[in-house]
Amino acid sequence: MTLVGKTMKRGDFMKETILNMETYRLHIIPTKRFKQIKVRVIFQKPIKKEEITINNFLGDMLTYSSLKYPSFRELSIAMQDLYSLDVYYNSSRIGNVFTSNFVMTFLNSKYTESTMYEESIKFLSELLFHPNVKNNSFDKDSFKIVKEFTKEEIEGIKDNKKTYATMRMLEEMDNTSPRSYRNCGYLDDLNKINPENLYTYYKKFMNNNKVDIFVCGDVSIEETKNIFSKYFKFSNSNNDNVSPYLKVPTSRSDSNIVIEKDDSKQSKLSIGCYFRDLTDYERKYPTTLYNIILGSGTDSKFFKDIREKESLAYYIFSTCNKPDDTMIISSGINYNDFEKTVELVKVKIEEMRQGKFTNSDIDKAKKLFQTSLEEVVDRQYTLIDVYFAKSILDVDDIKTRIKMMKKVTKEEIIEVAKKVELDTIYMLGGEYAED
Repeated sequence: MTLVGKTMKRGDFMKETILNMETYRLHIIPTKRFKQIKVRVIFQKPIKKEEITINNFLGDMLTYSSLKYPSFRELSIAMQDLYSLDVYYNSSRIGNVFTSNFVMTFLNSKYTESTMYEESIKFLSELLFHPNVKNNSFDKDSFKIVKEFTKEEIEGIKDNKKTYATMRMLEEMDNTSPRSYRNCGYLDDLNKINPENLYTYYKKFMNNNKVDIFVCGDVSIEETKNIFSKYFKFSNSNNDNVSPYLKVPTSRSDSNIVIEKDDSKQSKLSIGCYFRDLTDYERKYPTTLYNIILGSGTDSKFFKDIREKESLAYYIFSTCNKPDDTMIISSGINYNDFEKTVELVKVKIEEMRQGKFTNSDIDKAKKLFQTSLEEVVDRQYTLIDVYFAKSILDVDDIKTRIKMMKKVTKEEIIEVAKKVELDTIYMLGGEYAED
């Protein structure tokens, strides 16, 4: 067990200590800002479309029951006994990397009992290392319940019209890369899972992922190291570094336009753009300011000109996915305003290319960016996000990011604007859709 470097300062906000625990890295972020301690175990591997569903199924199974707590009722009682400890699973895609997150939150032992820190970590260890398995098969009763939950989640994705529209747009935009993969999974893959092959996958999962564990709260570095070395022992180590960044496909001769009918009252518009040939510096800094000025916030061009001035949208905003080198524009509109809205979006994108934004716009964007970074320390989950991003995307620390962003020039933002390429326009048509 070795210390990687020294205790590192992240801006003027927090300190992080990274310990090499041989088969995983333990990140400790001591802070007295919170009464709770948050632990996040992050498994990482190159994404495979055919494994998304079984990966999510496994995560839900591991947090539903265990060998020691063979039903959800018994698991819930145990969590109540640990002063209402909370644990859940979620997953996400970061470019080419799929992450499985096991998140646990519990009260600091200063407010409960002296043994609660160790007992809580032991509880999480029980879930991950001692699943509800007998005779090389997951418990069939728990399996049936979790499978039904998973099925409902996959089938229900269309109920969230905004999310569904973005998902469908990405499938139309690039159906050959992870950009188009559905994070909720697929019914066809779900139907292939049984209690036996799920356990086979579990063993593969525990031995073939890169693992980072983050602990954030008022904790002792030495005590944390000792507790995790006692309860978290993986049999194998996978420290392969996989680049999360996806390649941008060849340009289309013309924008791809797809309209899908739907019976909802409001149409959902989703527009996908690529950033082509960004430098690492552009991706980190000018791109962020570009997006804020164009479509993020109430001072953006989209909000002021399309929503307020022209009254064409119920909402409209843009977001950047930097590992994917994409920008997604989302809007709720009336079906008959489709062409007007799309045309005005193109006008605003062109205005950015021509530098039709002011120094005041840039200053407001920089201030908004700095404020959002400073607010990171108000929530443990987002604080962990910052350190994990440093680990996987090699982003700068908070202090450096604020300093560098202040130096971004208008010319650099214009240069990024020239690299934006509108690729796919998708609309999920609402009640105004014509037959």
